[in-house]
Amino acid sequence: MCTALWLSYLWLAITQWWSCSLVTDPYVPPAAEYDYFPLAIGDTQYFHVDSILFDTGLGQRLVDTVQLEVRQIITDTFSDQLGRLWYRYQCYERYPNDSTWSAYLAGTYLNDGHRLIQQEANLQLVLLVFPLSENTSWPPTTLINDQTQVYIVRGGSIHMFKGRHARILPAPDTAQATNRQIRLAQQVGLIEYRYTRDTYARGIGLIRLNWTILDSQNLDANASWPDRHKRDLS
Repeated sequence: MCTALWLSYLWLAITQWWSCSLVTDPYVPPAAEYDYFPLAIGDTQYFHVDSILFDTGLGQRLVDTVQLEVRQIITDTFSDQLGRLWYRYQCYERYPNDSTWSAYLAGTYLNDGHRLIQQEANLQLVLLVFPLSENTSWPPTTLINDQTQVYIVRGGSIHMFKGRHARILPAPDTAQATNRQIRLAQQVGLIEYRYTRDTYARGIGLIRLNWTILDSQNLDANASWPDRHKRDLS
């Protein structure tokens, strides 16, 4: 069976950290660039989510497309046994044009001065390392087993974090300097492909996230991704 999952998160609005200034803000790395992921109680972000699932099973090609709106709110803080300050957040979701939000995910963030850590569903990922510098790389899964299976898809599970590593991409030009892109180039093999790219904006945090997760039974070593997967669906 072949399974693929694409998720795209696009930042729509934020209730805080918004500026109407048109003044150019060239990227100058400070000692610690915590402003690329500000944390404060009450911060609220809204995302538009597009999810496309391709699946082949029992000789059929199945395609599911889902659009959602997601709202994330930082609700409070707590200190752990080491005295580190964690920020709790709650996520809500709804279908476009729906008036009702439903709670579906909760988690925490920690900025320990060197790393930004996210804990969700008992999994801890290192989202960022400080200071942010071009071409800096690190293992996001250093706090978990990258073989962990998550995201149940049509009765199956996916190794979402397998082989994951992160690298900060160079800013393409001065106009883009207030955004930092993190490429999470993951497992690329004969039957598996994983790719993620995050974009963070100064004073806001995460504004865009793209995931591509492909599994294939096509063993043709000459076929490249995503063509290998497309042949499964033909």
